[in-house]
Amino acid sequence: MNRYAQGWCWRLALENLLVVGGAFGAAVSQTLALSANCVFAQMTPDETLENNSIVTPDGSTLNIKGGTQAGSNLFHSFKEFSVPTGGTAFFYNAADIQNIISRVTGGSVSKIDGIIRANGTANLFLINPNGIIFGRDASLNIGGSFVASTASSLKFSDGKEFSAKTPQTTPLLSVNVPLGLQYGANSGSILNQSQARNSSREPVGLQVKSGKTLALVGGEVVLEGGRLTAPGGRIELGSVAGLGLVSLNPTDNGWALGYEGVQNFQDIKLSQQAVVDASNKGGGGDIQVQGRRVTVTDGSQIATKTLGAETGGTLTVHASEEVVVSGESTNPQDFSRLTTRTEGAGNAGALTITTGKLAIRNGAQVSTGTLSTGTGGSLTVNASDLVEVSGESKDGEVLSRLTTRTEGGGNAGNLTITTGKLMIQAGGQVSAGTLEQTTGAGGTLTVNASEEVVVSGESTNSRDFSRLTTRTQGTGNAGNLTITTGKLMIQAGGQVSTGTLLGSTGQGGTLTVNASEEVQVSGASADGEVLSRLTTRTQNTGDAGDLTITTRKLVVENGAQVSAGTDSGTSTGDGGTLSVHASEEVRISGPSPNDGDVSRLTARTEGAGDAKVLTITTGKLVIENGAQVSAGTSGEGQGGNFDCDRKGLSGSEWVRSPTNR
Repeated sequence: MNRYAQGWCWRLALENLLVVGGAFGAAVSQTLALSANCVFAQMTPDETLENNSIVTPDGSTLNIKGGTQAGSNLFHSFKEFSVPTGGTAFFYNAADIQNIISRVTGGSVSKIDGIIRANGTANLFLINPNGIIFGRDASLNIGGSFVASTASSLKFSDGKEFSAKTPQTTPLLSVNVPLGLQYGANSGSILNQSQARNSSREPVGLQVKSGKTLALVGGEVVLEGGRLTAPGGRIELGSVAGLGLVSLNPTDNGWALGYEGVQNFQDIKLSQQAVVDASNKGGGGDIQVQGRRVTVTDGSQIATKTLGAETGGTLTVHASEEVVVSGESTNPQDFSRLTTRTEGAGNAGALTITTGKLAIRNGAQVSTGTLSTGTGGSLTVNASDLVEVSGESKDGEVLSRLTTRTEGGGNAGNLTITTGKLMIQAGGQVSAGTLEQTTGAGGTLTVNASEEVVVSGESTNSRDFSRLTTRTQGTGNAGNLTITTGKLMIQAGGQVSTGTLLGSTGQGGTLTVNASEEVQVSGASADGEVLSRLTTRTQNTGDAGDLTITTRKLVVENGAQVSAGTDSGTSTGDGGTLSVHASEEVRISGPSPNDGDVSRLTARTEGAGDAKVLTITTGKLVIENGAQVSAGTSGEGQGGNFDCDRKGLSGSEWVRSPTNR
């Protein structure tokens, strides 16, 4: 997109004025004439309509009249259509016009760096197959929805077509509502750099009225620091490659776009703190993003938040290949993010991502949540190949997260991940939970990974460890965590857990693992201080949840821990039951690399609460090299029972229970 010239004719006119020096009067006349000619040259009607468009300069405003009316549709056709910096394109239309439909039939890109304005509540379509650029000062002043597209034509339900590629001299114009955007083989790109401000001096970029649709649908779609704002309305970003029809489906907010008629897509890129925002004091609006690769970098964000009592809007991202959310801006407080959230009594909307690969890196955030009494939205990820959550911000203060959470009285939403592989590395966090001093319950976390789940390692500053968790820090209960996969690998200090933390009073959630091949919990962090863990636990008054493992083979080695219990001497909650069903083998082996901790499979309590039952059902149980299997207590509570149903027991290490059987 950078190949497009960024100079404007208005600027050229100003430069000519400055050069002429003392010949001021002549220069002024020459400059004004040049300015008017330049403005007119940038917006030139063609002669393809029954009643052609008429463009009349009035100072910095281009008044656009004429055009051909068909029912409630008003058609305009231009050879060129651009609006210079400080200029205004003013579409005049009667009150009965619902749709202003404009096409560009020449070979030039439309460059908009001023205001596009229309009367009343009419919707405005701008179609230019060659491409559209919205500059930093571009803005909208229209009462209806706005659709900018590099489609070849606009189709109608009666079969008629308004084409920018093959304009008819006497076209058959339709009185019907638009049906869809027809794309040709090589659609131009759309670039948005708009950072225009509203009357309150807030940056909004291209903004439509509350409850309306704002759509950019092109070949490649790029937001370089640009903003899109549709309070409580709808935002559509679509990127089409090759022939295809994007349907326009009428809604109360304008249009919802459909891509059933598109086979291939191009890329959508947000960078330099670009913002797509449908938040509203009432209910937040809906956002749909459809492309091949969707990248959100440099502190850019896509967000819809509800700030009042109404239900929030949804955020839906479809990417045929991958979604990448990565990094921070030059301001370390701004992190790249996809989010739905409620800050009022209304419920937050759902966040859904469908792609081949989802990568969340370098402190980026993908989340739903609540800061008040409303319920947080559900978060659903369907990634056929891979979900990767890894790393932290440059200063190490913010970890990459895929999360649902509550920070208020409302419950957090549920998090569901369906993929081939889930990789949580270098301090990455995948969680559903509650924060301190909250009363809402945490959401459930469900992982379906057909190949494997890997939770491994620590952040670069060694302060945080990769986690897959549901936990509560407030009075609400933690949600349940369910993992269904081929292999579960927890390594190098990785943590998979449900539980309650210090200061909380809620109950811990259950943790259920179904791994068709193997569960391996191994080792510790690089410095040996943090052991790899698969655990349910309580650190306060709430009870720990039950831990159930069903697999072919369970391996706990090199100091790793598998447990259901309490790990604080001040806790009063009971531990959870620990049930292991391994058709082939359970192997508990050896100390950690620094010989400081031994591998453990345990149901025990360290506080006043009671330990529960440890049950192992397996073909072979191996306990070796100092490893421990136990059900007991080191506090005031009652010890638990150890039940083992196995064909073979090898090793002479510690197997302990107050009531061993």
